[in-house]
Amino acid sequence: MNILLIYRAREFSPNMVDKDVAILDSVGEYLRGEGCNVSYIHEEDFKSTEYDVDAVMSMCRRYESLELLSIMEQRGTVVINSPSSVENCSRDRMYQLLVNSAIPVANKYNKDYKFPLWLKTCKGWSKTKEDVMFISNASELNYAISVMKDRPYMLVEHLAGDLIKFYGIEGSDFFFWTYASDSHSKYSLEQYNGTPHHYGFSETELRKICSDAARATGLTAYGGDCVIDEDGTIRIIDFNDWPSFSKCRDKASVAIADVALKQIKGR
Repeated sequence: MNILLIYRAREFSPNMVDKDVAILDSVGEYLRGEGCNVSYIHEEDFKSTEYDVDAVMSMCRRYESLELLSIMEQRGTVVINSPSSVENCSRDRMYQLLVNSAIPVANKYNKDYKFPLWLKTCKGWSKTKEDVMFISNASELNYAISVMKDRPYMLVEHLAGDLIKFYGIEGSDFFFWTYASDSHSKYSLEQYNGTPHHYGFSETELRKICSDAARATGLTAYGGDCVIDEDGTIRIIDFNDWPSFSKCRDKASVAIADVALKQIKGR
C-alpha cells in the first residue's frame, strides 16, 4: 500500500509544531512496519492531487488543501481525517453540529451575557492567542472586540469546574483523557479553571459524549476539551481534528494506522 502523510501547516500549530510532527511521524513508522510504502510532505508544499497512493493521512487545515483532498477522496483515495470533517471543526460550524446532535456544550450567548466569558473567532481554527480570549469585564470585552476588527466572533459562557483534555480515534477502542493542568499549554488558558478539584464523573459517559461528537463532525482522529462541574456534569468547550496526542502518542498512532488500514482494505 502507498500512503502519503501530510504535516500540518505551521500557522495551525502555535507552540505545538514539534508535537504535531511527532504524531504523524509515529503513524508513519507503524505503517512502514506493516509493509506500507510511506511518503511525507508538508502542507505548504501540497499543491496537486497527482499522487499515486491508496490513502492520505492528513493534518491539513488550509482551505485550498482541503479542496485538493476532496478531489482525491472522490477518486477513491482514503483520507483521514476526511476534508469535510475538518471543515466541520471550524468553530461556528462545529458548535452548531454539536448542538443539533444534543451533545452537551458551553452555551453561546446571543444577546444577554454575563462575565466572565470567552470571546472566540467564529471561522477557522486558532492561530494566535487573540483567537480565544478570556473576558472578565466590559472594558476587556471592548478591547477584545477591537482586536477582532472585522472578523466574526462568538461569546461563550465560562464554565467553572475541572478542565479535562480528551483524545480519541473513532472506529477503534482508543480513548484517553487527562487533566489540562497535566498537559502542555499553548497559551496558558487553563489557568482560568484553576487547580482541578477531581470531581467525580462517569468515564463511560465522557467517552460516549466524545464519540457522539466525533460522529456528528465526521472525524476519525479527534481531541478537545471539556469541563466537569461539581455535580459530575460534562460539557464540551472545544473539539478539534487530529491533535498532537502527545500524552498518548504511541497507542494513538497505532490506532490511527490500524483504522486507516481497515478502511483501505474495506474499499
